[in-house]
Amino acid sequence: MHYGTHSRIGSIDEPHLEHLESYRKANEIISAHLSEFPIIDTLSNYAFYETGLVNRPIPG
Repeated sequence: MHYGTHSRIGSIDEPHLEHLESYRKANEIISAHLSEFPIIDTLSNYAFYETGLVNRPIPG
C-alpha cells in the first residue's frame, strides 16, 4: 500500500520466535536496501527487540 511519501508493507501475522533466524536474514537484506527508511514491525515476542533485529517495535 502506498500513502503519500510512506509505504506500508505488512503481513497478516506477526513473526514468532521460531521465525527468528529467517527474520534475521530477511532483515539484513531489507536493511541493506532501505537503510534510509525506518523499519517498523508489529511484534508479540520481545526477543526480536532484545536481539536488536527490531529497533522500532509496535506491540501486537
